[in-house]
Amino acid sequence: MTNIIFLMPFFAIAWFIFFITKNQLNNILTGLIFVSYLFFATNYENFGLEIDIFRYLHRFIGVIAILFLLIHIVRFKVNLFKEKVPIIMASFLLVLLCSYVGNDIYFQYYFHYVRNFIFISAVALYLYFYIDSNEKLDEIFSLIVSLTLILVFFAFIDVLTMGFSNRRVTLVFSNPNYLGIALMPGLILSLFSEKKILLFSSIFIFIAILLTESSAAIISAVFAIFIYLFSKTFKKILLVPFLICIALLLNSLPYTAESIKSKMLSRISLAAISLNIFEQHPLNGIGYGQFRKNFHNYIDLDVFKLNSLEINNAYLANNPTSPFLETGIYKDLNPADKDSIVYGYKEKMTHSDLLTIIAELGLIGLSFLVFLFYKLYAELKKLLFYNKTNFYKVASLIATSLIFSLFHNNMTSFMFWFVIIIPFLMNRNYKNYLNL
Repeated sequence: MTNIIFLMPFFAIAWFIFFITKNQLNNILTGLIFVSYLFFATNYENFGLEIDIFRYLHRFIGVIAILFLLIHIVRFKVNLFKEKVPIIMASFLLVLLCSYVGNDIYFQYYFHYVRNFIFISAVALYLYFYIDSNEKLDEIFSLIVSLTLILVFFAFIDVLTMGFSNRRVTLVFSNPNYLGIALMPGLILSLFSEKKILLFSSIFIFIAILLTESSAAIISAVFAIFIYLFSKTFKKILLVPFLICIALLLNSLPYTAESIKSKMLSRISLAAISLNIFEQHPLNGIGYGQFRKNFHNYIDLDVFKLNSLEINNAYLANNPTSPFLETGIYKDLNPADKDSIVYGYKEKMTHSDLLTIIAELGLIGLSFLVFLFYKLYAELKKLLFYNKTNFYKVASLIATSLIFSLFHNNMTSFMFWFVIIIPFLMNRNYKNYLNL
């Protein structure tokens, strides 16, 4: 990250102040939530102080949103059990609570992840109740695109100042994959915008996603572009050269056969571990947030023989007396190298929300997933009736988020849940407008 990147949140704040002077349908807090997500949530710049200023600001904004949510519920006597979105959120919370039952829980992680869901779901509910017209939602979409372009600008600055070789653009995000998915809503909303200048800007957003070199984000972006082209009234045969160009583009990315093999072995091993967990804990999994602490207990000889160095090294770090340390490639290592493995990093994530549900939440979690997909299908079907363009736009937002979730842990993000509730929000607003 270059020194100039620390200016990015200040640019965002300045732009937001200008934006709200020209667009006043939403209150300031509603727009500020998206500024916070993109520029504060993972920004650990402290300017020499002992606190992460932006992180605390992010939490403060969330707390204020939750307080306004509670005020809204009390003031308007909202019956949450008559609203679809609160029922979905409450259902998933119930699934998380069920995962505690009968398991040997490392409470610190369990509490952290459950608390995180309560926090982000409450913020999403605030948006659900306060964005009470599709005109307000369109204004928020415009804000998201403009904020995304600020990220793109600084991504280009980062590359131009630091160079292209052997580095992935991260900015203030914890890793480049999460920058990639943060750029995704802006890409989709600019693609489906009625303004040609925003459609043109989608090219630069896509380039910024490529600069992250995130396979999951790039695949998601390509899928979004595919849906956009499919939604337009041109000959579908033109999709063939588009797909050929995309294949050539992906082939040009700096992935070696060895790096692809290593990543594949790691993901296959994580899937095998998750299935081992599911076999032993089919009903409610091993508990939410527990995979990272307990994964090594479910590595058997078949998983070890997959020869994923990343997974096997983490296993040996948790089991330094394992006989596996004297087999295969490990038996010829010198004592110093063995010590570096034994004292190495001991935790691993599932790197997939689907695997998280399978391993940590079991059949109860999978049942919720079926319930959620059914509800999304029903809402998207209604949305197609109201507005075809919005249908494709929202379907792209949801599809890309879910595709990314297959390869990374994404459902701990506020934006994941906001994207999920958009069709419910839109349909409610359409219905209210027609009933006026």
